[in-house]
Amino acid sequence: LLRYQLYECNTEKIDIAREIQYLENYLALQRLRHDEQYHIHFEHAPEVKDFEIAPLILMPLVENAFKHISHQPANTVNIQMARQNGRFTFTVENTCEPRPQGAPGGIGLANVKRRLELLYNGKHALDISPGAHHFAVTLTLQV
Repeated sequence: LLRYQLYECNTEKIDIAREIQYLENYLALQRLRHDEQYHIHFEHAPEVKDFEIAPLILMPLVENAFKHISHQPANTVNIQMARQNGRFTFTVENTCEPRPQGAPGGIGLANVKRRLELLYNGKHALDISPGAHHFAVTLTLQV
């Protein structure tokens, strides 16, 4: 994981296959950490190949799913990737605790939004759907 972050991500774009491998490695680590407490599902359609994206643009969304997951006995993180008609769609959904009114937010999503504006200006959509016990983020990129 560290080698990927330090050495392989020093480019403007990276092959989606490398990002998928990085995410799979990260999820394997999370499975070891949380054992049977979490149900982690990662699905990527066969069409998700042969294109490049900005490195580590997806990772903060996955990290947030684990950071803000519910502390109940059954927790779920679902990650899906699809590609259709020149659009790449990345969805992360997780169970979560109800967030107190006025609770301060972190900088993760703000940084993702800013990077998207800089790197995919006018070529992306980011849909954030918070709920009382469920949180979902869908990122769509023109690729």
